Amino acid sequence: MKYLLTSALALTISGAALAAETTSPKALIEKYTTMFQELDTDKSQSLSKTETSTTGLSDSSFSHLDVNGDGSLDLDEFLALATSSTPASDDSQGAEKYTP
Repeated sequence: MKYLLTSALALTISGAALAAETTSPKALIEKYTTMFQELDTDKSQSLSKTETSTTGLSDSSFSHLDVNGDGSLDLDEFLALATSSTPASDDSQGAEKYTP
């Protein structure tokens, strides 16, 4: 009986720890907005392929995110990474690879 209670307590603590690690949509938007601002080195309010080169974002993913086809990503296009459930490229997690 004591073992069963100890096991249940351990599972509860583990579940609480996992829940604490879950990132809310608002937190993701804030994270990616900050990342966008740091990557926008020329302060043009858009990101070129050169500016995103350190993120691991593939050319095909960049083109896919560039909805208006102007060759750069504005904040709204970049934020699509925050809400995407698929990796940004075949070999990386796109902007998740970026560390300031």
